[in-house]
Order: sequence, then C-alpha cells, then structure tokens
Amino acid sequence: TAPTEIYPLSLHDALPISDKALCMGYVIGFHDGNKAGWLDVKGPKQFCRPKSANNSQLMDVFVEFLRRRPDVRHHPAVVLAHFAFVNAWPCPAGGSR
Repeated sequence: TAPTEIYPLSLHDALPISDKALCMGYVIGFHDGNKAGWLDVKGPKQFCRPKSANNSQLMDVFVEFLRRRPDVRHHPAVVLAHFAFVNAWPCPAGGSR
C-alpha cells in the first residue's frame, strides 16, 4: 500500500468513517501480522507494544508519526508503520518477548 493512500485516510477529520476504518484496519493488521511473525522467529522483537495499549492507540501512534515526519511519507506504508511503532515502543535491550 502506498503511503499516499494511507496518509490522507488517517488524518482528515472530514473523511467518511469507512475511510478511517480502512486505515485503522491496515495499522492493526500490520501490528498483528508482526506479532504472529514473532512466534516463529528466534531473534529480538522490533518493537514492544505495552500491554495497556489498545488498537486506537496503535492508530494514534501511526498518525502522529506521519504528522511529525512529512519527510518520510514517500516510503511504503508498511515501512512507515514499522518505524512509527519502533519509535514509540522500543524494546528493552535484547527485544524481550
């Protein structure tokens, strides 16, 4: 998914709820896909979401990253989501599981 497709959907309050839901679904799917992938990987996790963080907070982290970093919006959405979560929720040394 191109960032130009995700970014406008996530930021404009005037957009229909269906467009915002599309963006949230992408962000949650990215997170859950990574979480499932970690079950089979022996290396350290890339980010450590707090147990108290809910799906709305996933979206908030992603949108805030895009707002603060217009210089990186040309990257694919998967890269942007990864860096948003890594910056917001870095893992302790060793990427505890």
